[in-house]
Amino acid sequence: MNTCRIPSNRRDRGRRRLAGFALVEVLVAVLLFAIGILGLVGLQAAMTQTQTESKVRADAANLVDELAAVMWGELGNQATIANLAAFSTGGCAGSAACNAWLTKLGKTLPGGTLSALAFNNVADPWDANYGMVTVTLQWSLPNGGTHQYVSTFNVAQNVPSP
Repeated sequence: MNTCRIPSNRRDRGRRRLAGFALVEVLVAVLLFAIGILGLVGLQAAMTQTQTESKVRADAANLVDELAAVMWGELGNQATIANLAAFSTGGCAGSAACNAWLTKLGKTLPGGTLSALAFNNVADPWDANYGMVTVTLQWSLPNGGTHQYVSTFNVAQNVPSP
C-alpha cells in the first residue's frame, strides 16, 4: 500500500503557525466585550443624570403650582388683592404661608432659591395684567449645572361691574 505521508517536520510547522491563533481570538473577544460594557456604563450614567434633572424640573413645576394655590388661598373670600402684597422676592418672608412655601422650596430643590417673584397689582381690575404673577426658581445640581424655571400665572378675578 502506498500512502503519502507528510514528513513530521512539515506537520510541526503547520501546528506552530496555528498554535497562538485561539488565544488571539479570545483576546479580541474580551476586548470587544470590555468596550461594550464600558459603553453601557456610560449610557447608564447619562440616563441617571437626565433622570435626576427631569425629576428636579418636575419638582420645580410642582412648587410653582403649589405657590399659585397658596396665593389663591391668601386671596380670601373677599377677593381682595391686598392680601397678596407680601408675595414678592424680597418680602415673601412677611407672609406665613409664603414663608412656609419658601422653606419647602429650600428643602425640595438642591440649592433652590426664589430668584424672582413679581406680582402685578395694577389698579384697574379689568386690565389684562391684573393679578399677573411671574415666578423664577433657580437651583444647582451636584454636577455644577445651574438651572431655572420661569412661570407666569394669574391669581386675581375680575370684579363684576356695578
